[in-house]
Amino acid sequence: REVVVTVLPGEARQRLLGFGGSMTEASAAVIMGSPRREQVLDDLFLPPAAGGAGVSVVRVPIGASDFALEPPGAYSYRDSEAAPFDASRDEALLVPCLQAAKR
Repeated sequence: REVVVTVLPGEARQRLLGFGGSMTEASAAVIMGSPRREQVLDDLFLPPAAGGAGVSVVRVPIGASDFALEPPGAYSYRDSEAAPFDASRDEALLVPCLQAAKR
Protein backbone atom coordinates (compact mmCIF):
# COMPACT_ATOMS: atom_id res chain seq x y z
CA ARG A 1 0.00 0.00 0.00
CA GLU A 2 1.37 3.41 -0.94
CA VAL A 3 1.24 6.34 1.46
CA VAL A 4 1.13 9.86 0.06
CA VAL A 5 1.99 12.84 2.23
CA THR A 6 0.99 16.23 0.90
CA VAL A 7 2.51 19.35 2.46
CA LEU A 8 0.48 22.53 2.14
CA PRO A 9 2.71 25.28 3.59
CA GLY A 10 -0.03 27.90 3.27
CA GLU A 11 -2.50 25.89 5.38
CA ALA A 12 -2.08 25.79 9.16
CA ARG A 13 -3.91 22.86 10.74
CA GLN A 14 -1.89 22.00 13.81
CA ARG A 15 0.19 24.12 16.12
CA LEU A 16 3.59 22.85 17.09
CA LEU A 17 4.49 23.10 20.77
CA GLY A 18 8.21 22.59 20.21
CA PHE A 19 10.99 20.08 19.72
CA GLY A 20 12.90 18.25 22.38
CA GLY A 21 13.96 15.07 24.06
CA SER A 22 14.36 13.42 27.43
CA MET A 23 16.58 14.69 30.25
CA THR A 24 17.66 11.64 32.22
CA GLU A 25 20.08 11.30 35.10
CA ALA A 26 22.73 10.03 32.66
CA SER A 27 22.28 12.88 30.18
CA ALA A 28 22.38 15.42 33.02
CA ALA A 29 25.63 13.83 34.26
CA VAL A 30 27.22 14.11 30.82
CA ILE A 31 26.15 17.74 30.38
CA MET A 32 27.01 18.90 33.91
CA GLY A 33 30.32 17.02 33.89
CA SER A 34 31.47 18.58 30.63
CA PRO A 35 34.15 21.29 30.78
CA ARG A 36 32.16 22.84 27.90
CA ARG A 37 28.84 22.71 29.78
CA GLU A 38 27.75 26.24 28.79
CA GLN A 39 28.52 25.56 25.13
CA VAL A 40 26.63 22.24 25.22
CA LEU A 41 23.60 23.92 26.81
CA ASP A 42 23.74 26.74 24.25
CA ASP A 43 24.06 24.25 21.38
CA LEU A 44 20.95 22.43 22.61
CA PHE A 45 18.66 25.14 23.95
CA LEU A 46 19.37 28.37 22.08
CA PRO A 47 17.01 29.04 19.19
CA PRO A 48 18.33 28.20 15.70
CA ALA A 49 18.64 31.91 14.88
CA ALA A 50 21.13 32.18 17.76
CA GLY A 51 23.10 29.09 16.70
CA GLY A 52 21.39 26.43 18.82
CA ALA A 53 19.25 23.40 18.05
CA GLY A 54 16.14 25.07 19.46
CA VAL A 55 15.21 22.37 21.98
CA SER A 56 12.17 23.81 23.74
CA VAL A 57 10.43 20.77 25.26
CA VAL A 58 12.08 18.43 27.77
CA ARG A 59 10.56 15.21 29.11
CA VAL A 60 11.76 14.12 32.53
CA PRO A 61 11.24 10.49 33.61
CA ILE A 62 9.57 10.07 36.98
CA GLY A 63 11.68 7.65 39.01
CA ALA A 64 14.28 5.43 37.45
CA SER A 65 14.74 5.02 33.74
CA ASP A 66 17.15 2.83 31.84
CA PHE A 67 19.49 5.81 31.99
CA ALA A 68 19.76 6.13 35.78
CA LEU A 69 23.36 6.10 36.97
CA GLU A 70 23.60 3.80 39.98
CA PRO A 71 22.06 1.23 40.20
CA PRO A 72 20.74 1.37 36.64
CA GLY A 73 16.97 1.52 36.60
CA ALA A 74 16.61 0.43 40.22
CA TYR A 75 15.31 3.35 42.26
CA SER A 76 12.04 5.13 42.81
CA TYR A 77 10.82 8.17 44.67
CA ARG A 78 9.20 5.92 47.25
CA ASP A 79 11.11 2.72 47.95
CA SER A 80 8.36 1.17 50.09
CA GLU A 81 4.78 1.89 51.08
CA ALA A 82 5.94 3.19 54.44
CA ALA A 83 8.65 5.42 52.97
CA PRO A 84 7.92 9.09 52.31
CA PHE A 85 8.20 10.53 48.80
CA ASP A 86 11.84 11.51 48.26
CA ALA A 87 13.12 13.25 45.12
CA SER A 88 16.45 14.31 46.67
CA ARG A 89 18.41 12.10 44.26
CA ASP A 90 17.32 14.37 41.39
CA GLU A 91 18.66 17.43 43.21
CA ALA A 92 22.26 16.30 42.60
CA LEU A 93 22.32 16.45 38.78
CA LEU A 94 18.94 16.52 37.11
CA VAL A 95 17.45 19.63 38.72
CA PRO A 96 20.62 21.76 38.34
CA CYS A 97 20.88 20.72 34.69
CA LEU A 98 17.26 21.65 34.01
CA GLN A 99 17.75 24.99 35.76
CA ALA A 100 20.89 25.66 33.70
CA ALA A 101 19.00 24.83 30.51
CA LYS A 102 16.18 27.20 31.46
CA ARG A 103 18.42 30.23 31.87
